[in-house]
Amino acid sequence: MKNKHIAMWTCPRSRSTAVTRAFEQLDRCIIYDEPLLGAFMVQQGLYPQQKTQKFCETDYKKVIQNITGELPNDKLFSFQKHMAIQACPEFGRDWLKLLTNFFLIRHPKEIILSRFKILNSIEEVYNSPVGLKQLYSLYEEIKELTGEKPLVIHADDIVKNPQAALQYLCDKLNIIFSEKMLSWDSEPKETKLSWIENTPFSGWYSQVMNSSEFIKPNSTNKIELPHELIPILEECMPYYEKLLQNRVVFN
Repeated sequence: MKNKHIAMWTCPRSRSTAVTRAFEQLDRCIIYDEPLLGAFMVQQGLYPQQKTQKFCETDYKKVIQNITGELPNDKLFSFQKHMAIQACPEFGRDWLKLLTNFFLIRHPKEIILSRFKILNSIEEVYNSPVGLKQLYSLYEEIKELTGEKPLVIHADDIVKNPQAALQYLCDKLNIIFSEKMLSWDSEPKETKLSWIENTPFSGWYSQVMNSSEFIKPNSTNKIELPHELIPILEECMPYYEKLLQNRVVFN
């Protein structure tokens, strides 16, 4: 492959921004942070195109050309953070073969609770799909397209032992690990992460942008969801468990 484009597919609130911050520390890496979001929002009628195009590209064809095409001269590879729910079928699938794809998962109980804390509304959580169904569907599609099982990494494994997990991941992605990936500046003056300030999405980034390293997780068993959110958890679990079966297990 002439150009190396690494795509991480996941669901919102799966620690994906922290993983992206880690890769952002690598020299000669260019970051694409949810590049399909604008096209997805317009396609789904979630946000007006006129407002959306002020802070991100809304033409999916231009986005796909950018994230699969030539790298800038000073870059060796791109690292792309993607939400599976944003990869609308209308955007096509053949372009996925031009990427090196892997999947990041997190227990849906943690995802749902994190979303509830951000949205602060039972109704809003119900109106905003978790995305695990779409994540599993995309996993199956990429497996069929490429003839290979994509790598599946659990977010808890990364935060429990960042160095071992990131070394393993870099090895599988054929890039050189650096200890610079283990920490970063909080409140950075320069970052390729999108929508940090003055957009509808800035609140989703506040925790990781105030962090300087991976934060160890709480025990999932100690997490209690509001009773009203249990049906969402029950709906998500079968897809999570299917992905979990393919997860890389670290000793």
